[in-house]
Amino acid sequence: MSLLTHLGFFATTKLDPNHGDQKRYVLTPTTSRFLIKSELPNLSPFVRATVDPVMVAPMAVFGRLVQRQ
Repeated sequence: MSLLTHLGFFATTKLDPNHGDQKRYVLTPTTSRFLIKSELPNLSPFVRATVDPVMVAPMAVFGRLVQRQ
């Protein structure tokens, strides 16, 4: 998340004083356009495919196979 914040995809804001020194990540106005379905072009299909278990599971198996070698 720090890298994505540094690259400008996210911004950080501090939570209220009751939560101490915690911060939260928020989308910047520029990057939020890419994730909203109503805006075209957007990245929402890519994000959904990236976190889909059908797409992620083969990479987990591949990692185990490589570690055995």
